[in-house]
Amino acid sequence: MNLNSFTVIQEVTALTVISLAILVWYVNDSVSMPQKERGNSEQSQVSHELQNNLKDIVVHLAQTIGHRNVIRPENLKKSAQFIEMRFNALGYETHRESFHVVERRGYEVYSQRTRLPVMEVSNIVAEKNGSTNGVIVVGAHYDSVIGSPGADDNATGVAALLELSRLLFEQKF
Repeated sequence: MNLNSFTVIQEVTALTVISLAILVWYVNDSVSMPQKERGNSEQSQVSHELQNNLKDIVVHLAQTIGHRNVIRPENLKKSAQFIEMRFNALGYETHRESFHVVERRGYEVYSQRTRLPVMEVSNIVAEKNGSTNGVIVVGAHYDSVIGSPGADDNATGVAALLELSRLLFEQKF
């Protein structure tokens, strides 16, 4: 990995953290504010919808689809299709950045260099154009570690990304 790649990874990580912080602030603000201070129940409904959507996405990825990795490529493909469908339903145009990977099996056979077949995996890209040339990248990975449904890291990151995309779709940048 060269220095430029490392810088991009740091920036993407920082932007993901910032985006998740905004989402957490939004949820906390709308949930913790007493009803009479909200003026109406619209914020409460938005907060309730947000919480339900986050939960539904995590449950769908981690439980309905389940383990999503190179030894379960059909589930990895289902996850990609699910994410693409959610972005498209929001009104985003998507495209895939596909590449091929060769995965080594777990540590117990690593020394034998046993390889799984080459498979194609994809980044799902949804873009929203603004009025300037600035770029904000928000990302999450939708695979899971072998032996895990990936609920507390991967699925929650995807859920936050999709809900942030939903909440910001109508905003002008």
